[in-house]
Amino acid sequence: RTLSAEPLVLVADDVFRPETLAALLRFTRGTTMWTNVKKQGYLCAYPTGGYATPLLGQLAEELPLITPELSCGYQLVTSWAYLYDDVRTDGIGIHADIARVNVNCWITPDDASLDPAETSGGIVIVPARPPARWHDNFDYYNSPNASNPAFWADLDAQSGGRNITVPHKQNRCVFFDSELYHWTDRVNFKRGYTNRRINLTFLYGHPGDRTCRMRGGGSPARRKARAA
Repeated sequence: RTLSAEPLVLVADDVFRPETLAALLRFTRGTTMWTNVKKQGYLCAYPTGGYATPLLGQLAEELPLITPELSCGYQLVTSWAYLYDDVRTDGIGIHADIARVNVNCWITPDDASLDPAETSGGIVIVPARPPARWHDNFDYYNSPNASNPAFWADLDAQSGGRNITVPHKQNRCVFFDSELYHWTDRVNFKRGYTNRRINLTFLYGHPGDRTCRMRGGGSPARRKARAA
């Protein structure tokens, strides 16, 4: 369903067949490919570190077919899995990803959450973008200076103070413009390894690629500059 038309944010539920979902959980929970640990306590697995199977390759090919109006035939750039801490409630801070389309999928069972169903644990998306001159700077995109009041002033000016929040649900995927700022909503899951929040991410296309024009997000001046 379309959660937001401006900017375009699409949510798809019951994406994976039961046997596919079970295989994803089995492989992700059992993998030894968690090769990176972030300061927020979550673990990361990347294809370059071995987190790659024929099933993940198939998903990377087929997920864009759910939303052709957004995916536009862009090619896969990268993918990863994140396994969150079962004690800390903070996830990934505000950032943007250097790609055109972002697909976030959640596979942890709903009963792992300690909060009421579909109230937290998902993603918050802001209709605001980094400057186009940041396209080649991963650090600027991925780690903006959130302690700078000017950053938040620009964010509010672009978005009008509006956020788009998508709560966690097992077997849900969120499709959106990867250049929009976003962060992990509060994570409040039960303790225990099998209750940890698992996020699968697939990125497609490159910033500046105008094969399809993404809808919305950013100030009028910034949208005009990007279209030039």
